[in-house]
Formats: sequence, C-alpha cells, structure tokens
Amino acid sequence: IKEGIITLFGYRPNYQKLKFQYYTIRLKVAAVEEERGEKIKHFVLDLPQTLYYFRMIGQWTFSFHMFFKDVWELNDFLSLLREKFGDSIESYDSTIHLDQYYYTYISRSSSASLREKRK
Repeated sequence: IKEGIITLFGYRPNYQKLKFQYYTIRLKVAAVEEERGEKIKHFVLDLPQTLYYFRMIGQWTFSFHMFFKDVWELNDFLSLLREKFGDSIESYDSTIHLDQYYYTYISRSSSASLREKRK
C-alpha cells in the first residue's frame, strides 16, 4: 500500500443471491470512429448495470462487465445500444458468468503448516 502498488480494496458480493446475472459484453467499434467509441464507452459506464470496463487491443475495443436481472434485460440493453450506436459498432459478443469462484493464494510454507494441522 505504501509503495502505491495496491491502490484500492473492494468487495464483490454474490450477485446471484441478489437475483442478478453477471455478463461480459465485448464491443468492436469501427477504427475510424474513435470519438464515437468514447461516446459509447461513456454511455455504457453511466448505466447503473455497469461494474467496470476494459479498453482492449485486438479483436475487441471494449469489454464491459455488467449485471442484468435476466436475459430479457440484457436483450433490451443490446437493442438500445444498436439503436443508438449501431452505425459505429462492427460486432459484439456477450458471455454469462454462471459461477463465481474465489481463490486465496497462500505461500508454500503456510500451505504445509495447514496440512500439518489437519493430520
């Protein structure tokens, strides 16, 4: 923390228990549409369903992590996105995250110590 490597701590609730579905939406924006891409980014980031996004290099321009109550709400969002920005979006893809797994990484010595305690 002092070195500025860790800048923020946060929480990640179980959205399934809150009756939400977790999705990743990836968009490819036309290369000549940089300004329009920024408008799309700000539009999506201003929505309450958006958790965070990544600007990407490669096949996709943006990856948005979002929450919707169901697939119909996701469909409404995608329809609105096509209506407002369809002329600038070359393609899009969505992935639903069905399970949330959390991993805790511990050192080998801690792991060995825990194994000894279980014996």
